[in-house]
Amino acid sequence: MKTTNDYSRLLCMAIVTFCLVFTCSCGDDKKDDPVVKAPTLTTAEASAITAATATSGGNVTSDGGSEVTARGVCWGVAASPTTDGSKTTDGKGTGSLTSSLTGLTANTKYYVRAYAVNSAGTAYGNEVSFTTTAQEPGTIAPELTTAEVSVVTATTATAGGNITNAGTPSYTERGVCYAVTANPTTANTKVAVAGTGTGDFTANLTGLTAGAKYYVRAYAVYSGGTVYGNEVSFTAQNQIAAPVLTTSTVIDISATIATAGGRITNVGIPAFTGLGICYATTANPTTANSKVTYTFDEPGVGPFTVNLTGLTANTKYYVRAYAVTSAGVTYGNEVSFTTSSAGEDPTNPGSELLLEAVYSHSEEIGENLVIKYEYDNQGRIVKVTRSDRNYETITYDASGGLTTQGLYNNEPYTTTYTKDGNTIVDGDGFSTHTLNDQGLPTESQYDNTKYTYTYDSKGNSLYFYGSSYDNKKGPLSSCTSPKWYLFLFIFYERPFLAGYVNNPLSIGDVPYAYEYNAAGYPARVNKPYGGGYYTFTYKEK
Repeated sequence: MKTTNDYSRLLCMAIVTFCLVFTCSCGDDKKDDPVVKAPTLTTAEASAITAATATSGGNVTSDGGSEVTARGVCWGVAASPTTDGSKTTDGKGTGSLTSSLTGLTANTKYYVRAYAVNSAGTAYGNEVSFTTTAQEPGTIAPELTTAEVSVVTATTATAGGNITNAGTPSYTERGVCYAVTANPTTANTKVAVAGTGTGDFTANLTGLTAGAKYYVRAYAVYSGGTVYGNEVSFTAQNQIAAPVLTTSTVIDISATIATAGGRITNVGIPAFTGLGICYATTANPTTANSKVTYTFDEPGVGPFTVNLTGLTANTKYYVRAYAVTSAGVTYGNEVSFTTSSAGEDPTNPGSELLLEAVYSHSEEIGENLVIKYEYDNQGRIVKVTRSDRNYETITYDASGGLTTQGLYNNEPYTTTYTKDGNTIVDGDGFSTHTLNDQGLPTESQYDNTKYTYTYDSKGNSLYFYGSSYDNKKGPLSSCTSPKWYLFLFIFYERPFLAGYVNNPLSIGDVPYAYEYNAAGYPARVNKPYGGGYYTFTYKEK
């Protein structure tokens, strides 16, 4: 018969047996896990010793069962140097490595150890020592600093330094060196910069990898070796920057043609390789729709225009400027326009007129000047073209201002006129104009000269720069163009426009004689001297 003590003994034996089995089981599991040890390595003896530099290195013979993620040499003036002090970083993995020790002091003993890092920690090789050479009597090392890196793109940057002491004798080479590891030397990538003496210098770093971090040091080579400035770092741009562009208002619109364009404000990184306008009868056109490519020599900022042809009359089109880069296509904002109807009445002031003015003068026999005017669907003048190759385009904004662009005497120009209430100011600050409630100019200030204008009850000018005008019927009698702009046309001695906008009774107190066609529009203006005259014919665009 078993007693209580017997049962107790059996229970104890069972517990002990379970613990032994569990312990053995755990021990078996541990046998399956590899044991990671510190790397094994040796340190190379120093060589190529100068007053300021030396070469050492080592050999990582075993990674200890885990990848070596960093390796190099560390040094100092005390025994057993560690990576907390001066060190190089020379790649990863096993095998031999060569390290450049720089910035050393002449005639000084240094201790060196190779090191390698894995998941178990940092291991060091055997310690070696060396003594830098003494400088030649009277030799002084150059002194320099490294400048902060600027103008950083995905592939380039601008670096540099400042020589504060050229050394004795003076250095023989200067520049910057850079690498993706700390403490770069001339053994890495370097850019030598021509020049001597003290002062700032700059260098262009190229061939960078987008998103990579770089370390940079200025350097100077002298008879005692190579000295380095402080270390700076930067990161190349990680993403390619898209071009920035806008789409301009479409002008010179007729039944089948129009002029579109845009403006580049940032060429992108890298710069765009293609540029143009795409358009369609549906919103958000792309280069898969109709497009016109703009030809350029070098990518840059500024406006551009192209001609859209083969359009359909009385049709709404959507337009976007585009720029092509290695990353794809970037689009500007969307604008729209509607082509005119074919065959509009050319005697209708709101129609698409082309006014052709032929000028002849007795002193310019055979040199007739032909001026053509083009209008938009609102009757606003948008382009003036002369047979002598001079031209001007006009773009209107919603506030009542406008921008003129053109060519005069073979010189391109752009002028922007802004409107604030009843005041007009040109972008060059040359002139300021004050308008009345009818939009007619009452005062103009040109630098230090001021002109004042008065009108009768019908809006006829009583005095304008020694001239008077009579607002008779003309093709722009109901034109919605800003009157101040038409006034500017007149003021800048363009009587071919004044001839049909405001018919001058006299210019400079000299009378002009007018002839009209059956529709009541000016057909001919006879000049009072020299037998000169203007003729006007009206055509469809």
